[in-house]
Amino acid sequence: MASTAAEPQLTVRQQQGKRTRNKLVGSAIELFSHQGITETTVGQIAAHAAVGKGTVYHHFEAKEDMVVAFMADLESRLREKLRRFATIEADLETVLVWYTRQRLRLMQPYRNFVRAMLARTFAAHAGDQNWVTQANRAATETIEELLILLGERGMVPMGAEHADMVLQFRVLLSGITAQWAADGTTAAQVERIVQQQMRMLARDWAA
Repeated sequence: MASTAAEPQLTVRQQQGKRTRNKLVGSAIELFSHQGITETTVGQIAAHAAVGKGTVYHHFEAKEDMVVAFMADLESRLREKLRRFATIEADLETVLVWYTRQRLRLMQPYRNFVRAMLARTFAAHAGDQNWVTQANRAATETIEELLILLGERGMVPMGAEHADMVLQFRVLLSGITAQWAADGTTAAQVERIVQQQMRMLARDWAA
């Protein structure tokens, strides 16, 4: 039987660094949720996390990088759910609806932050798009993994259309997320939107 290499253990210093990084991201997300990304300063994040500004800059070049770190972690959690779901037999529409619901459920505790992130994203100018690109890349990687799984099942094509499908789905998810995050949108309305949009997308991909 082949042996599986054990994951390297973090040193005490590395563990402490990871805890500090996570604490900074948590503080940033909380502040962003209440007062917006633009309005929040690195000094405020440092104070909230009870560390110096130098510690913040040791882990992150800019406050927006904490948004990227948070979104990367969220997408990582979604990929774990996706891998567990991969063995379940379901049609294409059901899979797409499930995926979208799971993404929204993961974001539910951070709805105010998502609103702040979307507002900051829409306001970003041409020279301020790097962090937006990085955040989108994390979402794109999860969608790519989903489409690979669907392709292996023969449910979607695995050719030149793949990249276009990833982009199409990511744009669609962004629109659904914006509607979900908007004030006054009810859970029933979101569910109806998800069902309608995923039904149309499944039909389009199956055509």
